Amino acid sequence: MILFLLSQLTVTAQRNIMFMTTENNRKHQVEKAQSKFEKLITADTLSILSAINKVQQDFFAEGYLTAGIDSMPVNGNTQAVWWKLGDVYSLVQLRMQSETASILSQSGLRIVNFEGKPFSPNQFARLTNNVLKYCSNNGYPFALVKLDSVEINGANISAAFVLDKGPLIVLDTAIVKGNAKISEAYLFNYLSLKPGSAFNESQYKKISLKLKELPFVAEVRPFEIEYMPGIARPVFYLQNKKASQFNGVVGVQPDNANAGKVYVTGDVKLRLHNAFGRAELFDLNWNNPLPRTQDLKVKMSYPFIFGLPFGIDFDLTLFKKDTIFLEINRQLGFRYLLAGNNSIRVFAGKKTSDLISTKGYSSATTLPEYADVTGLNYGLGLQLEHLDYRLNPRRGYALDVSASAGTRTINKNAKIKAELYDSLELKTTQYKAEANADVFFPIGQRGVIDFGAIGGFVESPSLFSNELYRFGGLKTLRGFDESSLTASRYVIGKAEVRMILEQNSYLLLFYNQAYYENRSNEAFFSDHPYGFGAGITFETKVGIFSFNYALGSQQDNPILFRAAKIHFGLLNYF
Repeated sequence: MILFLLSQLTVTAQRNIMFMTTENNRKHQVEKAQSKFEKLITADTLSILSAINKVQQDFFAEGYLTAGIDSMPVNGNTQAVWWKLGDVYSLVQLRMQSETASILSQSGLRIVNFEGKPFSPNQFARLTNNVLKYCSNNGYPFALVKLDSVEINGANISAAFVLDKGPLIVLDTAIVKGNAKISEAYLFNYLSLKPGSAFNESQYKKISLKLKELPFVAEVRPFEIEYMPGIARPVFYLQNKKASQFNGVVGVQPDNANAGKVYVTGDVKLRLHNAFGRAELFDLNWNNPLPRTQDLKVKMSYPFIFGLPFGIDFDLTLFKKDTIFLEINRQLGFRYLLAGNNSIRVFAGKKTSDLISTKGYSSATTLPEYADVTGLNYGLGLQLEHLDYRLNPRRGYALDVSASAGTRTINKNAKIKAELYDSLELKTTQYKAEANADVFFPIGQRGVIDFGAIGGFVESPSLFSNELYRFGGLKTLRGFDESSLTASRYVIGKAEVRMILEQNSYLLLFYNQAYYENRSNEAFFSDHPYGFGAGITFETKVGIFSFNYALGSQQDNPILFRAAKIHFGLLNYF
């Protein structure tokens, strides 16, 4: 065909193209084809050939199996293409075995969808692909199909559709090549593969994407499938990826209690991930955000208990504020594990907040802003994550939301007059909800913009200050002291623009806008603080170093450069 067309075309730089036919009863089809190329006012020879080929394929798809070019005269700058379409061929009968018809139906198609309709190569390809796809996803990856006993009577076609399923293939154990420390049981559970199950090609198409989501292994070469009689054995090429980390952050902030002086804040994080090859996690975070304040967080998790898509986790938080109160929060959760790092979680928690020093409270005529409180809560959470690179993503999203409800009890303190509690309902229902989300968009070759939000609310009668959220600082609202703001409900929006220097290095500009309410101690206060600044993160031989300079304003106060917050950080993976 190509040689024929080339022989008919005269080489000209540019030329108009016009499709025509001598068959009056086929004029509409040719005019429809011409309409697709109305914008092709002038074209070179290759463009004309491409247009002709597309038109012929369209004719075949409509059942004009004998459509062809009659002649291609040239009149000035106009290239005419005269078509002879012929008859529309129809498939009047498609014979197949009952098993094949059943497979066809399960694949989403039925014989009646084809019989009595114009026959085309596209039609047969659709039928074939659906049947082969169904077979390859149900244990028969070597299935073959063909049209047999084809009969043509005028423009009517009848044929037999023959399916040869081939041997049944089941999944065998996996082979892991490389230095990755990962158990086969965990790998199969994570990838939703089950030894002895029928071969399913759709599962294999998702493997590389799922492996990319794992923080502690890297696929250095695409996986392969080894076929042996009756079995398929996946071969993975995996290497360890640094996932455990040590993170040290140091901050320098003005000491508001001592004019002209500063104090140093600290934040130390130890994270052990996949130390035993089963994706288990141990996370410890200690910091002193304010003078004489200590904050300790410990988290442990273990996925795929007994080889099932369920995991267990435990959280312990201790917060001590000067000599005022000590808060202990314990939470036990169970997760239903989805693809990648996604999961649905149910949890139960107990929180106790006890006064440390009650000096001066015995003579108080009103309740202090802090109280002895115990809470039991039960909740549900959802975690979704799809990032192209977790340390420095260029695109993707991350979402973590939770909601809970439970009982909250105010415990009478013996050092405080009992009658001061008379106006309070000591046992009430408390509601909580928290959310953290980020969306990353690439800008050009090196730019990234990160839109994010974090927020939460706690709701119950007569809230005390030690029941509120504490926020502010590097991880929440930059430009403010660590955990310096308290709220019964808050939301912080973030816009951050990054310029990628290297894989783990970037410059950034950021703006944070917050709104919060404080409904505690029978009072109400709200504000809309904001913070902005710039920073740099870059990779060194000892880890990923970060520097941030931030300014903030609240209660409509002016920006003060002497109150700027400077944060240093070091993230070391091992």
